Amino acid sequence: TDLSSAEIIGKVDFEIFPKEIALFYRTGDEQVLESKQRLRVEEQLTATNGNQTWVETVKTPIFNSANEVVGTTGIAREITERKLADIEREKLIKELEAKNTELERFTYTVSHDLKSPLVTITGFLSYLEKSARDGNFDKFNKDVERIHQAVAKMQTLLKDLLELSRIGRIMNDPVETSFGEIVREALALVDGNIKARGVKIEFSDSQHKIFGDKIRLVEVLQNLIENAIKFMGEQPNPKIHIGVVSDSQNPTSTTEKNKITFFVQDNGIGIEPQFMDRIFGLFNKLEPDSPGSGIGLTLVKRIIEVHGGKVWIESELGKGSTFYFTLS
Repeated sequence: TDLSSAEIIGKVDFEIFPKEIALFYRTGDEQVLESKQRLRVEEQLTATNGNQTWVETVKTPIFNSANEVVGTTGIAREITERKLADIEREKLIKELEAKNTELERFTYTVSHDLKSPLVTITGFLSYLEKSARDGNFDKFNKDVERIHQAVAKMQTLLKDLLELSRIGRIMNDPVETSFGEIVREALALVDGNIKARGVKIEFSDSQHKIFGDKIRLVEVLQNLIENAIKFMGEQPNPKIHIGVVSDSQNPTSTTEKNKITFFVQDNGIGIEPQFMDRIFGLFNKLEPDSPGSGIGLTLVKRIIEVHGGKVWIESELGKGSTFYFTLS
């Protein structure tokens, strides 16, 4: 604490510390008195100015001549630096374990998805040989086209993997911009898809300032808007609403403390609950025959995380989806 010895001597815990902390200390004393054994504890002290300090305290029973416990004594030493290092180490270990798990999933997914077009190519090469021997050049040309499609798919997968690997490793210079400017640039990039599907865009121009990799942040909005258009289904009046969660809304499930929450909302087909955890996974496609490699939302998640934020989804089947994200 930041109290002087004169302010402490002669007082009990409840006269010095808040009730919950005093109870913790008193419990330790009672444990020593009851067990007649030495007790080692790590305690966090909060000074009157709010500063917190970690101390290691060894509490020892005091015996009288009749070998009866008549009190306790304690010796404390500051371990703040060591404790903070331990906390940081545990945090890093958990992050490393999470990254190792992610790497295992990544390796499996990549090997599986890259193997698929190779299997197709291998199979149709054998068909080519047979078609050539039989002189069936109509079949030969169709098989060649299937091989071209498989090669194109592999090229797309490799290109997207390279793009994913660059995020966080190769960054553009961070700049200050507004959320409104990022949204307008993203809308310009997907204008053709918006008009082709007849989607109505609702956006209340936001001047919230953002500091980060502008090119990547535009990519986030572009991917989220394209994803919303792709999964409109048969909606006769497709609509996408882009905005910022206001303080008056402030639902605990859709905001993060001290961070502005942005959203992209659609009235499309929505997502079943069992698929919620999968949509940000690498190459995960809820509709296998839909265009693209299935890496778009993975890129969104990675870009947001590199910017110190978080992305999540709330959805109901048949009623659309809302993607929320924060930035540091």
